[in-house]
Formats: sequence, structure tokens, C-alpha cells
Amino acid sequence: MDYIILKNNEKYTILQPKEHNPLVIIINTYESPFDYLPEVTNDLRELDYSGTIIFDRKYIYEFLCINNADERFVVSVFENGEFHKSSFRFSSAKSLEVALSL
Repeated sequence: MDYIILKNNEKYTILQPKEHNPLVIIINTYESPFDYLPEVTNDLRELDYSGTIIFDRKYIYEFLCINNADERFVVSVFENGEFHKSSFRFSSAKSLEVALSL
């Protein structure tokens, strides 16, 4: 899958897949994506983005050598300049594949 890099810093990278709507935010540290929500919120406002966000906690899973990645991804909805707090949910890669293929 091809991506356009919209933002890249030492904490996270925001990617726009060319074939799908959801933005993907790869967390580049071993910290929780929730630690970066204020910064990510500001970046998404600057990008004037509205829609689904997928946080990929890849580095946490590699660091901890976790084989069961049922909570590797965090999915949420960002609209009107804010995250919908009730929309945050953990997801496995398999669940994301199914959701993105719809």
C-alpha cells in the first residue's frame, strides 16, 4: 500500500494511504498514543482532517515481543477538530483488514 507522509517527527508519523480514507498514525516511541493526543489533535486540525484515525503501536509490540497483537492498533474518529472520546477502541490487524476491505 502506498502512503503520503503528512507529518513526521520523533514521536509519531501521520500517513495518508492513497487507497483508503483512514489516516494512519505510527507511534515512533514506546509510549502510549494517548500521551500524544493534544499534539496529534493540533496536527489534525492543521490538516483539516475529519474521519477515522488508526494508531499503530508497532514499536511497543516489537519492544515487548508480544505475539498476540489484539491491541496493537487503536482506532478512533476525529471530527470537528476533536476526537470522539467514546470512539476509541483497540483492534487487531485482522479486524482492520476486514474493516478496510468493506
